Amino acid sequence: MPPSIDVILSKFLSASVSEDVIFSSGAISCFVSFDSCPHLSLGKKALPKKEVFSFSTGFLFFVKKKKCEVKEDMAKNSDWKERLERERKEKDKFFAVHGQSPIPAEERAKFRGLEYYPPNADYQFELELYEHSDKKLLQIEDTGGNIRDFLRWGEFQFKVGDDECTLQAYKSDPSAELLFIPFKDATSGNETYGAGRYIDLEHERDRTPAGRWRFDFNNAYNPWCAYSKNYVCPFVPPENWLKIPVLAGEKKLKREEE
Repeated sequence: MPPSIDVILSKFLSASVSEDVIFSSGAISCFVSFDSCPHLSLGKKALPKKEVFSFSTGFLFFVKKKKCEVKEDMAKNSDWKERLERERKEKDKFFAVHGQSPIPAEERAKFRGLEYYPPNADYQFELELYEHSDKKLLQIEDTGGNIRDFLRWGEFQFKVGDDECTLQAYKSDPSAELLFIPFKDATSGNETYGAGRYIDLEHERDRTPAGRWRFDFNNAYNPWCAYSKNYVCPFVPPENWLKIPVLAGEKKLKREEE
C-alpha cells in the first residue's frame, strides 16, 4: 500500500534540500548539470497513477524544482566565483611583471595585488539594453584635458535593493560590438577610485541566448590612470553618477605610503 500524502509531506519537511525524499520504494532523483535539471523520476514501484496525479502537479513538482534549483544554483555560484578569482589572479600577475603593466616600474616590486570587494551575486543582472533611436554625440573630457566623442547608444535599467537605477552605455565606434559603461557611485573617492570605474560589455561574450546583456558589477575595474599619471582616461559623465554604493568590483589601489 502506498504511503499517504501526510507521510510523504512529513518526509519532505524533515529532509534537507540535499536529501532525496523517498516515495514508496522509489525516489525523486536530481543530478545537477550546468545546462539543465533532469525531469522528475520515480522508482519502478511508484505510487499509483491516480494518487500521483492528484498531487504531483503541486507537491512533487515543488520538491523537484526546489532540489534542482538549490543544487544547480550552488554549483553555478561556486563555478562563477572560482572563475572570477582566477581572472583576478591572472590580472595581478600581469600587473606585477608585464612590461605593459600600468603599475609604474619602480612600484612593481612592492605590488601585492589589486583590491576587490568579495564576489557578490546581488550585483549581477541580465538586462535589456534600451537603444536610443537618436544616438546623440556626447563629448567627454578625459584626465589629460582632451575631448573624446562617444555615442549615447542605449540605457540599462535595474534595481539595487529598493533603488531604481539607470546607466547609459556608450560607443566610440558605431561599428564596434563593444559597449562602454563608465560610472561613479557612493563609494567613489572613498573605497573606490575617485574618478569612477568602468564596465566593458562585448556582444559575443556578454549576451544571453535570449538577447539580454549579462551586466556584472563584479567586473567593474579602475581605468589605468588610477595607477599612473602616464595614462589618460575619460571622466564619467554626470548622467552615470549613481547615488547608491556599488559594493562590488575593484577597489582603490592601496600603495605602501598609504
